[in-house]
This record gives sequence, structure tokens and C-alpha cells, in this order.
Amino acid sequence: AYRAPELLFGTRDYDAYAIDLWSLGATVAEFFTSIRAHAEADEDDYDYDGDDFGDIDGTSPFIVSKRLKLLLDENRTDVKLKWERDTLFNGTRGELGLAWSIFKIRGTPTENTWPGFTLLPDSKGVDFTLVPPVPLAPLLPNLPPLPLEDSKGNALDLIENLLAYPPENRLAAAKALEHPWFIEEGGVVLPKGYPKHLLATSVSSEGQSKERGSDIQAEDSSEVLELGNLLWDFLERDQRE
Repeated sequence: AYRAPELLFGTRDYDAYAIDLWSLGATVAEFFTSIRAHAEADEDDYDYDGDDFGDIDGTSPFIVSKRLKLLLDENRTDVKLKWERDTLFNGTRGELGLAWSIFKIRGTPTENTWPGFTLLPDSKGVDFTLVPPVPLAPLLPNLPPLPLEDSKGNALDLIENLLAYPPENRLAAAKALEHPWFIEEGGVVLPKGYPKHLLATSVSSEGQSKERGSDIQAEDSSEVLELGNLLWDFLERDQRE
């Protein structure tokens, strides 16, 4: 679910950091996908035939399948709910299935959207239906409310820029840390030792913004903390090269 599309088509000359940035985009998106209920029940009494997962698309914040609702209506004492986030792309059906899952969301690559795609060794092995890209926002129902006046300062814009088809167009980790979603929307809690001069707004290792004078509590920003750690890891490796 997190593999970059160029890896699915036999590329022999790839940018490892660009591949990581695509994976990061898919991971960031997963913070905002649907949260789906799964049943933990006695396997002899419950038929796991896939009905739990496929009868409702991922456009609702919380999803309980029809079959699971029936079980809950029966007051089954052996059924326990387990909640998990959907992945943005479906990696459960092999490489071709993952590629088609990506294309259905980001659009089938063309010379306009991904120049050079047809040069990948395996790009002509399968004829995919030509489909246009679809908006990401409906697929991320747990996104914070999007400001109407600024479409470039939210998490959706960050995800869009990380999930760019041409590897060279993906947002670099250092630029991602300067994205307005981190700087203007409460900031990002970073690991100790982070070089503060790399950020447009200085953020201390304890999570205090020097310019805003506001504290960011890690326990209240656990998801942002995890994003900061991911970005830090990519940036640190990039600087070592």
C-alpha cells in the first residue's frame, strides 16, 4: 500500500529518497482515512468472506459493514470490535492490484501527468483503462476542516505534493517540514537535536515555537509528533548523502 508506483513497473534507475517520500505521503494520508470496524469472533461461528471490508467505500469517517451490524444486532457476546484505519491505496492484491488502486485515485499516467512513464521497463506489460484523477479530500474523511481562503496551507496540500507521479516533483523532506500545515497550524513536535535553523519558524526540541511563543504538547499532538519523526528521518538521511 505504500510502494511508489515506479517500483511497480521495473524501474532500474530510481531515487531512493523520492520513493520514501511517496511512502510518506501514503502514510500521512492514512492519518485521515476512514476508521473501519473489524470483528474478532469465533472463526467457527463467523464467516470471514470479505464482506466486512468491501461493501462500503472509504468516504465515511467511521465504517461498520452491514454484516457486522447484523452481528451486533444479534447481541453476540463473542464479537469484539477492532478499529483500524484504511490505507489510501490497496496493497492486498499484488503489484498489479496496487498499481490499479493508485491509478484509480491519481489517474492513469499520461505524458502530461508523468513524462517518461512509458520508458519504464514494465509500463507496456498491461493495458490499464485510462481514468482521470479524483479529488483526494472525499477519500480522507477525517481531514480537519479545510480553510476556504488558503488551499496551500493544509494537510491535503502536503499529501498532494508528496504523492506526485514524477519522482523529481515530490516535495523534499526539508521543504515538507516548512509546509504551512506544520508552521501555521500549531507546528510540529520534533525530535531533540533537530537543527532549528532549517525551519522558517524556529521550533525547539521541547515543542515550543519561538516566534509564536506557544507550547505544543506532545501528548496532545501524538500524530503530528509521529509525522515529525518520519520527516526528520528522511531529512537526516538526505543530509548524510
